[in-house]
Amino acid sequence: IIRFFTVPKVKDARTSAGYALLFIALLYTTAPAVSAMARMNFMNTMEPAPGEYLAYEDRPSWFKKWETTGLLGFEDKNGDGLIQYTSNAETNEMVKVDRDIMVLANPEIAQLPNWVIALVAAGG
Repeated sequence: IIRFFTVPKVKDARTSAGYALLFIALLYTTAPAVSAMARMNFMNTMEPAPGEYLAYEDRPSWFKKWETTGLLGFEDKNGDGLIQYTSNAETNEMVKVDRDIMVLANPEIAQLPNWVIALVAAGG
């Protein structure tokens, strides 16, 4: 934000700092909305319609890939072969959903282009 030594006029430095603060505020105010949408996107993938659960064999490719990292974990508690993602700890079969998976896998879940996935992976 400090640009006083890199620009010739004080006005330019203030303008630059103002834009920087605006974009930082935008980033911090949209982060909760993005996380809520990521969680909703994940839940809609696991349960496409109310009461219609995704079969473990039919899980998407991103699920298989991220499951190997240990960030996702599935345990078929009732033996029906369906992934039941619920709020009840006794019936929830997604025993591991790491917080990082919401950020890292969301572009893949939403089927965004590869360059968006690369930006997320790079931390940009």
